[in-house]
Amino acid sequence: MIALYHQVQFKAVLSKLDLLIEKSPHVSMLFNLQGSSRAALLINDGAFDSFKRVLSLTPDRAEIYYTRKNIRKKMDAWEAAIDSCNQAPKIKPDYAEAYCNRASAFFKRGDFAAGWQDYDWRWKKAKLNSNPLNGQTCIAPEKSGAGFAVIRARGW
Repeated sequence: MIALYHQVQFKAVLSKLDLLIEKSPHVSMLFNLQGSSRAALLINDGAFDSFKRVLSLTPDRAEIYYTRKNIRKKMDAWEAAIDSCNQAPKIKPDYAEAYCNRASAFFKRGDFAAGWQDYDWRWKKAKLNSNPLNGQTCIAPEKSGAGFAVIRARGW
């Protein structure tokens, strides 16, 4: 089934997963694969439900909240995306991706103060305060797919 997934045969993966999940409903990896396949097919609500099931079986998986954020982002559900990002640090406090992703969601929503706060946390955590860009303006690619962001580097 993993081979089918890597061959981008997501519908075939989902059809095989139905039987496996019926026989093994407590195996979180199956729901994780189901969610990833559904997300690839843009079945976003179904993918979100699959990842919800993963979290019910393995609640300590901070990266699943990151994945759920990405699904909500595709649906333009920014409040739900931010909520998913809020959950990840409760499990893994230094999970930088959650802060960066929440920052991009805040920016997309227009809440620049909150976005900068999360980027500041990430910047300080990585001990990047001595960066020579302090006070400069730069253009950086935005990982969220929104194009480019104009970023004013700030000092602390």
